Amino acid sequence: MGRMTLPKDEDSMRKIQEEIEREHHHHHHHHHEHAEIGDVLVYILETLADLKDRVKSCEQNVDDLQRDVRTLYKVMVFIMKALLSEGDERREALEEALQALERKL
Repeated sequence: MGRMTLPKDEDSMRKIQEEIEREHHHHHHHHHEHAEIGDVLVYILETLADLKDRVKSCEQNVDDLQRDVRTLYKVMVFIMKALLSEGDERREALEEALQALERKL
């Protein structure tokens, strides 16, 4: 299930947008319905650009969440190690757990 791909590079997006705007202005005086279609297309392009930014933002949030999950797994491992050991070894494992959390917090 692949997600819909938009033109990746800003360049091809800009070319498409310029082309539509050129067509839009060119037909403006001749065909009223063409101008309305142009308006709709320009609106769709602006919406796509906005969606692209929002997708980027979502991907950043997902990356951050994955990092948090990895951190918590590490902390869990250190705590389990601490529970299964004693003395200096326990203290060191707890230190490592705290350090992993502090790096995150």
